[in-house]
Amino acid sequence: SDKTYCLVMAGGRGTRFWPESTKKKPKQYLSLVGSNSLLQDSLMRFDPLVSKDDRYVVTIKEQEDLAKEHSNNLVNKNGIIFEPSSRNTAPCILLSVAQLLKQGAGLDEVVAIMPADHVILNTKGFQETIQSAISLSKEHSSIVTIGIRPSFPHTGFGYIHRQSEVQNNCFTVNSFKEKPD
Repeated sequence: SDKTYCLVMAGGRGTRFWPESTKKKPKQYLSLVGSNSLLQDSLMRFDPLVSKDDRYVVTIKEQEDLAKEHSNNLVNKNGIIFEPSSRNTAPCILLSVAQLLKQGAGLDEVVAIMPADHVILNTKGFQETIQSAISLSKEHSSIVTIGIRPSFPHTGFGYIHRQSEVQNNCFTVNSFKEKPD
């Protein structure tokens, strides 16, 4: 299939960027660079890649009003998926993909899953990378993850241990280490 969906995870509770980010207005709803919130920027980066009808935001019910306000005209008319409770990335993805399948998504379609709280200034480079990842996923019928080489070690990062190169700076993954000590 040529269809690609976009799921933007926006359920964070605002604890890591305090005092700017709070429970009433978590980081993804702040405008850190420019006039748009991080969620709005995340959704708009997909404009040339994924139709608005195929874009979704995953959040928690307590953030419903904020999510609607910051995704207005940028997602599917039923484009907000609510987690019953915030349980981190894997359950969020499982719930979201199940919802897409329930709404008619096919098993061979690509789903781009992104956090809502990243600042990405090079939009063109991001879009080229995502397009390459989509093509690679289709070509190899596989999951593709995008890694960014850190400029310093940090226990807040997850680390990808790459293995052999598949093509043009794309590698198979040997392992992933979530926030090591």
